[in-house]
Amino acid sequence: ENTFVDKATRADITNENIDEFSVYGYDQSYYGPFWVNERVYKIDEKSSWTYQNLAYWQKSRTYSIHAIAPYYKENEVSTWKFTHSGNLSNSIVNGNIAFTSDYDTDLVYANHCRSYGEYITGTPEPIQLTFKHLLSRVRIKIVNAMSNSLARIHVLDPAIGPFICDGNIDVSFDESVEPAWTLGNTSDVKTILNPVNRIYLQLENPHPEYAMDEVNRGEEGGVFNGAYISEPVYVIPQTKQRYSTVFSAELGFYHVLACNGYLDLTCMLPEEFTFEPGMSYQFTITITDDTIFNP
Repeated sequence: ENTFVDKATRADITNENIDEFSVYGYDQSYYGPFWVNERVYKIDEKSSWTYQNLAYWQKSRTYSIHAIAPYYKENEVSTWKFTHSGNLSNSIVNGNIAFTSDYDTDLVYANHCRSYGEYITGTPEPIQLTFKHLLSRVRIKIVNAMSNSLARIHVLDPAIGPFICDGNIDVSFDESVEPAWTLGNTSDVKTILNPVNRIYLQLENPHPEYAMDEVNRGEEGGVFNGAYISEPVYVIPQTKQRYSTVFSAELGFYHVLACNGYLDLTCMLPEEFTFEPGMSYQFTITITDDTIFNP
């Protein structure tokens, strides 16, 4: 009960939080792009970047460059695929990214367009890229607000959903056009947030004589005072009539069970909720006496 949403803008992407990315480059050539999934990667702690396949600036050409992270590893299963749109000889070549969410992988994008009328002498200006988040980041927070200082809640398999987990987005050089996702058909998929089997929630200030030592064991769970916050998941921005958070909970007072087994709890989120790109969301569920005894 008492579910509420905390929404915040995601942090900017800097050299400190990205190490490699894929680049696709087009120069009005009928023969195709000069870069296809070119790996650009950091080579030192000063954030110097390099790549393998040398490309040259050509006279009277306009260059369209698309950059996407994470880097597309062709010998592994990837969550995204880039394709160009329009004629390769166009002065500007836009693109499309098809994406299937695995909920663990983020997706960021940048582009750069440059024209040259004459051959370049000397060293050209470096390409500047400003990456933007294309996905929403979501996590849940479960709070123990029981009235008894001995209350300890064992939480199993918190999940949120359902989400549509496939779609595609057009990416262009027209800054007046805000990129928008076209959603696919894979739906009714509930996302398990950190599916562990040992999450114990004590009160923020548990009874000192009977409290367990607070310890966060990551994927193994742990003991948390007051609240448990899940690891974030990454979802395609979308609007749905109803989302819900579901989990199982077992209540005990010290080492004595207060209810017969686990309760399956469902918390409904606000109607017609919209996830926006580049935003972080935290859904807070507060467990009170009524949650357990009058579900």
